[in-house]
Amino acid sequence: MDSRSGARRWGPIIVDGPLASFVDGLRRELAGQGYALDTVGDHVHLLADLSDWLSGRGLALD
Repeated sequence: MDSRSGARRWGPIIVDGPLASFVDGLRRELAGQGYALDTVGDHVHLLADLSDWLSGRGLALD
C-alpha cells in the first residue's frame, strides 16, 4: 500500500533509497513550521514512496 491509497499507515516509516538522507531534515523543517504530526507523517510517507520509485528505476540524485 502506498501513499496514494489514502489509507493511514501505522508504525515506523522506513525510508530507503536515494532520499533516505533527507528524512530527518524534512521532519524537522515541517515540525518547525508548525505542521501537525499526522501531516508530517504523510509527507514522510510521500518521501518514502518517491525514494522507492527512484530506487526501483535505478535513478540517483546526481
